[in-house]
Amino acid sequence: MLPACHGFAARLRQVIRDRGVDVRDVAAGTGLKLATVRGIVAGQQEARAEHIRRLCIALNVSADFLLSGHDHRAARAAPVSLRGLLRGEGA
Repeated sequence: MLPACHGFAARLRQVIRDRGVDVRDVAAGTGLKLATVRGIVAGQQEARAEHIRRLCIALNVSADFLLSGHDHRAARAAPVSLRGLLRGEGA
């Protein structure tokens, strides 16, 4: 098991818990085998790109968050006024 896989699995468990679903729901929603989802969630199986794509769609979460813990979509959601920053507003 790779260390990066461990963080991915922890974030995936967090999202599953936050959504109020279980691994059976995730398997059904992604079309992945239950054993595959269980392995990924436990950090015993590395998620392939297609697994990540399906998980993101089914759980409505960004790949950025699952892979790194950062959701870059959230950062873009709050626009920043460059003029305002240069004037010292909103700093």
